[in-house]
Amino acid sequence: MIPFGSYLLTSQYVTISVNAQCYQINGELVQSPTLVYQVAEAAVLSGIWNNNGVLQLVLGTPLSAVPTFVPQSSYLESSTNVEITINALCYQENGSLVQSPPFTYTTAQAGSFSDIANMNGILTAVN
Repeated sequence: MIPFGSYLLTSQYVTISVNAQCYQINGELVQSPTLVYQVAEAAVLSGIWNNNGVLQLVLGTPLSAVPTFVPQSSYLESSTNVEITINALCYQENGSLVQSPPFTYTTAQAGSFSDIANMNGILTAVN
């Protein structure tokens, strides 16, 4: 449920936002409200699902998953144009803790990532 990356070692108060267009039961494609959750919540999350066009967290035992940059769950089967945004306080080289600019990417972009790193207080994709 947490986008993988070395940034997790040098960041605090990490928040994940998921934006997507989701199919409703009637087949209509709608923009889901943004789903936001904290890394600290991931210990009790087993997934994300599309509830008739609205992304929702599923509470339960976390699934053992291969680390990925996109939270894997059933919502991906009924959603499109998925964007992930990571917000975090990140340590700089001088030891200061700063708010990183939001780091937003699509599922397509995530396919080229080898890491998401904290580069002196800025979350950055490593290709």
